[in-house]
Amino acid sequence: MVKKLHMILVIAAILSTPFVFASRVAAFDTLEQTCDGTTASEKSTVCQDKKTVTDPVTGSDAIVPKVANIMALVGGIIAVVIIMINGLKLMTSVGDSSKLTETRNAIIYASVGLVIIVTARIIFSYITRIL
Repeated sequence: MVKKLHMILVIAAILSTPFVFASRVAAFDTLEQTCDGTTASEKSTVCQDKKTVTDPVTGSDAIVPKVANIMALVGGIIAVVIIMINGLKLMTSVGDSSKLTETRNAIIYASVGLVIIVTARIIFSYITRIL
């Protein structure tokens, strides 16, 4: 049982690594000197568009938080469904020790997975706020 739990934790850690260590990419801004407010080109369309552009990776309408939210939602739903199904199996095991052990382990694993999902989501939110 400990080996299975360890394997689940390792897999969860590996799968959540891209979200935990996600960082912004600092790109070279070619319009910085052109649209710095000191030239007559400040009124150009390019300079006006530059003011409204947000970061497509971690900005307000970014793809990374959307993907992380969807993954957390799907994982959470799956974990809750597994807990509910195995709760029903636990109630109908009628004293069969093998069924009892199997369903109890499934509930424990799903609960650990749910805790990992919530923890990864909290860490991801904290990191994106810092960046």
